[in-house]
Amino acid sequence: MSKVLISFLGTSQKVDNRKYRTADYKFNDGETITTSFIADAIRKHYKVDKLILIGTVKSMWEEVYETFCDQDIDSDYSVSLYEHCINANSQTELYLPSIEKIEQVLGKESKVVLIKYGLNEEEILFNQETILGIEQYLNKNDELIVDITHSFRSLPLFLLNTIIYLQNVSLKNISISHVLYGMLDVSKELTYTPVVDLKSLLNTSEWIVGAYSFKEFGNAYKIANLLKDENKSVYNRLIRFSDAKNLNYYDALSKQVQELQALRGDELPAIAQIVVEPIVEDYIRRMTPTDVRYKFQFRLAEWHFKKMNFSSSYLCLTESIISYVCTKSRLDDTIKENRDKAKELMFKDGKFRCIRPIYNKVNSVRKQLAHNVEGAKSIADMIDILEKGLNDFKSIINTK
Repeated sequence: MSKVLISFLGTSQKVDNRKYRTADYKFNDGETITTSFIADAIRKHYKVDKLILIGTVKSMWEEVYETFCDQDIDSDYSVSLYEHCINANSQTELYLPSIEKIEQVLGKESKVVLIKYGLNEEEILFNQETILGIEQYLNKNDELIVDITHSFRSLPLFLLNTIIYLQNVSLKNISISHVLYGMLDVSKELTYTPVVDLKSLLNTSEWIVGAYSFKEFGNAYKIANLLKDENKSVYNRLIRFSDAKNLNYYDALSKQVQELQALRGDELPAIAQIVVEPIVEDYIRRMTPTDVRYKFQFRLAEWHFKKMNFSSSYLCLTESIISYVCTKSRLDDTIKENRDKAKELMFKDGKFRCIRPIYNKVNSVRKQLAHNVEGAKSIADMIDILEKGLNDFKSIINTK
């Protein structure tokens, strides 16, 4: 586990003696570090273990070498690096002479990542893939600090995508502790350069990911975890709801949907009210339990089909048909013996003749899926049978 800094290197104009203008970088705790590189200030303030510097071939790499080198500077190398960078342009090959020397002065396992100018779609795509590829330089459980001070054009968007990927997809369990920006534009006014933390922007992306997970899959785990420290009661309700939904446990899910209905807006932080609340309300509107059990089960079947959870949809539709027969036969559909009796009535009682072919086809595929046995029907056929079964049964029960 290491503390890793990702920073962009710009091509700012230099002052006399080919040196960057220094700045007094001031952090939230009041510490001020005077240096020509904000990455250097961040490294010292947060005691960073390794750096990943991103820049073009025209970036000031010779200044990086001289600033971070804590031993005797190789003047010849510095001059050759300067000449290479100053003469580079958008057409120059992505190459730096003896790049390993720069990585060595940056610290153990540090990396230099070269990108293109991003002048066209091809270069933009290359930069996107390159920045996403930074994951390969990270180890499991690393803590990441991101500096976007000198990022330009589309690079902040690429880096944001990378951060979202690392937080939600990567198996390396990377944590993002800071997203920093050095406000050089107010240096003259304040006589120092504030280093502000923009990590709150990532919080918004986390809520968006959680809202998407709820909308697409009915899973509120992400939202629950975001609320865990703020409202334990809401956290528990969301966890119970997601558990019941993923178990396809109708009775428990019915109760949990009712608990979601009782969720008040003032129990959620402002960002949740904006991003999540409309999705929760839409789900509740669609899935509000009714006095008739088979209608709730059918709504679940339709919802699962829409979300392409075909196996769960098959199960819900099959059980909905059985519950329908119980209801029409005045049998308590929560009792197993009654549900078994309903299966017999379906084939004996003439009033259920229109139900039989739907049940036979749907239940046949459900058994095939449940027992994982090979059948004559293709995957496409299974989906078609399910869709037709939903439509046919809906026309019978006249569910809206």
